[in-house]
Amino acid sequence: MFIAEIGNNHRGKECTASILLDALFATGINALTFQIREPSFYDGSMPERNPLSKEFFRDAIKRCKKNNKKIGFAIADINYIDFLHKEGADFWKTLSWDILNKDLQVSLKRTGKPVFVSTGVSGMRDIIAASKMNQRSAFIHTHLAAETESANLMAIKEIKKATKRKVAFGSHCHNRNIFFTAVAFEPSDIFFYVKDDTGGRCTDDEHAVPLSEVEVFISELNALHCALGNGKKMAQKDYESYYSGRK
Repeated sequence: MFIAEIGNNHRGKECTASILLDALFATGINALTFQIREPSFYDGSMPERNPLSKEFFRDAIKRCKKNNKKIGFAIADINYIDFLHKEGADFWKTLSWDILNKDLQVSLKRTGKPVFVSTGVSGMRDIIAASKMNQRSAFIHTHLAAETESANLMAIKEIKKATKRKVAFGSHCHNRNIFFTAVAFEPSDIFFYVKDDTGGRCTDDEHAVPLSEVEVFISELNALHCALGNGKKMAQKDYESYYSGRK
């Protein structure tokens, strides 16, 4: 799946969040996510530190289903789980620092819905420990640094091998080409942040894809994935006609 992460890039405004939703419905994404942080995060000190209402999330879930898009929540507040589960959330994501948050991970497991566990700040020992909390969880290989050399894309294979789970990819790198390279490692899903086209600064700004570029971004990723093929080297039977046309 291609999963567009709105995160907190709505800057605490439901009107902006609604604009992002409507624009994403018209693209080739399969799913989108909002982020719900721990209660202490929402102190109003910055625009994104103002929470969206439960009524907005209820409506967003309905709108996603109407437009055949899945909706997930990157959730750190355990108190929202029952509400979002009953309203019809399709899947969950946990933030990097909650990989060993047993109360959160077990509560999400009980919903029976897919859980993507972000591994941004974790080594393999913690990842393996997390895999034992929920035998059905998937992982997201990501990195919280902006530098290209921090991507460590080979870790996608290593996490797959160590956990026998699906491994998705997400990036905080300013170099968007990282995603195109990651395709060769066959992640199960691609998570990428999105932002509106107003130019206003947001939480996940430098590594977010502007709305106007999302459709092209997905099309290019799809084309590169098709280029992987099936790995079988076959004889090209029409090579004579191919070379006959060259001078």
